Formats: sequence, structure tokens, C-alpha cells
Amino acid sequence: MASFYDLMTKIPRSQSFEKIMQNNRIYVDKTDFIYNLAKIRGAFFLYRPRRFGKSTLVSTFEELFLHGTKPFVDETGQKQESYFKGLKIEKLWNDHQDYKVIHLDFSTFISDITDFLNKNPELKTSDNSFNAEQYVSLFNSHFARAIEEIIGQSSINESLSGELIINLNPHA
Repeated sequence: MASFYDLMTKIPRSQSFEKIMQNNRIYVDKTDFIYNLAKIRGAFFLYRPRRFGKSTLVSTFEELFLHGTKPFVDETGQKQESYFKGLKIEKLWNDHQDYKVIHLDFSTFISDITDFLNKNPELKTSDNSFNAEQYVSLFNSHFARAIEEIIGQSSINESLSGELIINLNPHA
């Protein structure tokens, strides 16, 4: 029988789905719900309090769309068993296509605002506040350029389609 300490070391703390499965952490299998969400076309706004697993959910989707439920070859060239092996979704998921995934992490976004404003002094007003309209406009143009750069570096730019999952949680 496992000790309390052994069980506590198996509880994941702010880890991606991939890391949870690699490190053999406790994972409550709700992948049947993930399957139901993945079947629906459209955008989702995930709003839950801190520490409720939003980032883990998004990383589970990321892993599902990157590798599906079949074995795959990792970055080092090693063949890996699917992280979904033995989970409910393994029997449900029949989409054998791998998708390109763009993972945008906004967890450092708030702290980066100050740095961004210091690099763009034209956004500051005389009272040392900032012009929100100009900021949003400039941010959007930087964001659009970053996405275009990612797509331009990819071999999929001629056939880019699919879903974009964004985890908007600046307090993760």
C-alpha cells in the first residue's frame, strides 16, 4: 500500500498533459469529455478560477491534435507510445490526422506589458499612463506579424486550416 507521501508526490502541480503522463502522475480520465468538446466546431472561452486545470486541458488538446491516439515519433526521433493509451478517448478518437498546433502562452503577458511599453514610448501619455487604443492597435499588429512569421516558417502555409486554441489566463 502506498504511503501518503508517495501519493502526494504523484499529484501533478501545474504540469502539461505530456509531463503528467511521462512522469506517471495521477490523472483523472475525463478524456471522453475532451472528445465531445473536440467534435464541436467553434471557439471556446474557458473561464475557471486559478488552479482549476485550464492549462492542462489546453495541453491535452494540444497533444491530441499533434499526435492523436496512435504511437508517434518524438523530437529526438524515438518512437513513443501514445499518452492516451488506456484512456477513454483511445477508443473514441478515430481521426488519424496530425494537425499543426500553435500554442500561445499568455501567462507572462501582464508582466511583459511594462517591457512592451518601455520599448514603445509613443504609447505613453504626458501623465505617464498609456494610450490604450494605440496599445491595442500596436499589439494586434505585432501579434499578426508573429502569427504570419510562424506560418511562414512552416511547411503547411499552403494548406493551413483547423482550430486555434488560446489559453487566456494571465494568472496561470
